[in-house]
Amino acid sequence: MSYGSQARFALKLSVASCLAAMLGGCFDSGGSNNSPAAVVTETACTDLATQFKMDGVTIESVKEVAAATSVTGGIGASGPVVGTDASGYPVGVEKMGPMPAHCVIRGSADPHHGADGSTYAIGFEVRLPIASAWNGRFFFQGGGGVNGFMASAYGNLRGNLLDATGMPEDNALNRGFAVASTDSGHRANTASTDADAQTLFGADPQARLDYGYNAVARTTTIAKALINKRYGRSQNYSYFVGCSNGGRDAMVASQRLPNEFDGVFALNPGFQLPKAAVNQAWDTQQFYSLSTSIYDAFTKKDMDYVASRIMTTCDALDGAADGLVQDRAACDTAISAAITGGTLFATGAKDSGTGLTAAQITALTAVFGGVKDSSNASFYSDFPYDAGISYRDWRSWKLGIANPATSGAGSAVTPSQAVSIGAFSLPAVFMSAYSHITGDTSTSSANALAWMNTVKTALVPTGAVDPTKIYATSGLYTTPAMDATANSGVGFMSGNSINYDTFKARKSRLIVAHGTSDGVFSSNDTKNWYKALKGKYSDAATFARYFEIPGMNHCSGGRAADKFDMVTALVNWVEKGTVPDSVTATVRDQNYLYAAAAWTPYKPDTTDTLSVGINATTIGKTRPLCAYPTVAKSTDGGTSWTCQ
Repeated sequence: MSYGSQARFALKLSVASCLAAMLGGCFDSGGSNNSPAAVVTETACTDLATQFKMDGVTIESVKEVAAATSVTGGIGASGPVVGTDASGYPVGVEKMGPMPAHCVIRGSADPHHGADGSTYAIGFEVRLPIASAWNGRFFFQGGGGVNGFMASAYGNLRGNLLDATGMPEDNALNRGFAVASTDSGHRANTASTDADAQTLFGADPQARLDYGYNAVARTTTIAKALINKRYGRSQNYSYFVGCSNGGRDAMVASQRLPNEFDGVFALNPGFQLPKAAVNQAWDTQQFYSLSTSIYDAFTKKDMDYVASRIMTTCDALDGAADGLVQDRAACDTAISAAITGGTLFATGAKDSGTGLTAAQITALTAVFGGVKDSSNASFYSDFPYDAGISYRDWRSWKLGIANPATSGAGSAVTPSQAVSIGAFSLPAVFMSAYSHITGDTSTSSANALAWMNTVKTALVPTGAVDPTKIYATSGLYTTPAMDATANSGVGFMSGNSINYDTFKARKSRLIVAHGTSDGVFSSNDTKNWYKALKGKYSDAATFARYFEIPGMNHCSGGRAADKFDMVTALVNWVEKGTVPDSVTATVRDQNYLYAAAAWTPYKPDTTDTLSVGINATTIGKTRPLCAYPTVAKSTDGGTSWTCQ
């Protein structure tokens, strides 16, 4: 059955009432992101539990929350839930920042009995400020990972607007937005002893579709109806913001729901997530060739050496040798020349800090080159050589982190997220027939690692697992995860379509940004998508902008100016027509991330903080993030910067 003919997945377009249309002129953004909006009548928070009605929707809880300045206890898209508050409401450990007085509604929609015997439903949370604080806007907060938890809908702005302790300085709810989130149609099976409890939902074809796109569509409809019920009118503007899989959610919203959102911000989007999972198998195979433990294939000193060689090659190309690489295009050219000339890396002993072994150079070259199929053609994307490789986040995705200094070599290993997430998601969710990697938390890493080494790539041409199964259908699984045709957007996990006719026609706006040192989703893949979009629409820059964030890891961190407010830029573009040619970013002190005990040599110790390698005088300074293809340049040694 086609997407358009499935009544269950019909995307219900919001239709503003005549009253809302008349009131639209009463709203004035006034140059602020939190100007109050006109409200017809305000339904009391507790009354929403009985007065809100929608087919297939159950309101499970309604709660009034008082204003607070620094709130901790939020639940992330991938959990965990660590307890309950005094009223029995689930709480987590996520820092959410300041909040106004608001109403939080939790519920579920469209329950069904899954093919695996489990019960599924689309969970949602909507937080609605008191009427005097609502700015007339709706904000959908994208998820992350494989979701499976009811994430707290506080409105993560995805610009690392954090204080020195990692507490958000602001969020969308605090700015006056009504905010929604979803668990994407499944809850993690926390009672299971299997380490892959969060991916067991892949056995049910309906749950796969909900995870891929339908939960976003359904939650959007529900949230907008709740807004109308609460305030007596519809929102003036709707925005979608997310990173990682939440960035894919954002792309999905712009492509499958082009009439629902006025502005979309997608950060480090995994819009070809199944292909990226295959790439994780490729990475794992390269590192496994060096060490069956993987985490010690490269020591921290090895990674610092790689970063130093990249910095030596590229740092000054932007006009200032300040520990930050801003001119990514010039760096790519210089790195390519150094590789061709054999001068990028010296051959030396492992953990020497002065070179890499020949085997390490071969493996690293393959990792940056990206996964190849059996004919040695690119299957996903290559990755830019970036100095952020020496930072914790890159290692966590590629190699994992261990504490051999206190537990002995090979002990206390946190496996790479390639193994702990990719290995379980690829067979259980993304391939044409469900496959389950067995093992409890004590044995699953070894089992997952063994499975990753069976994926058929150029390195292991006789592997048992064919990665093209992400394009296939089988039995109950009638919709593929991806489509083999580039940028088609076909497939329940696809977010890489370049069909923006409707989105463009209604004058919606899209900002896509990507850190160039992302260890899981390649910024080159995102850049190539934007090039394809410009190839279809010569005026693509009038409705879509792409920003590379030099040196930033996955969503945050790295050798980068990674503190920025892209949401304000998006709102100003949508509502005032201010085109975002550049956005100011700040180099923040990230040392709070390293408050844990010293772990060496596989994790930086207390004297090797995230700020090492960046000139001390650069911390707190600003750099412009430039709309592609421009880059930040300085003509006076780093005092001033412009996009060129």
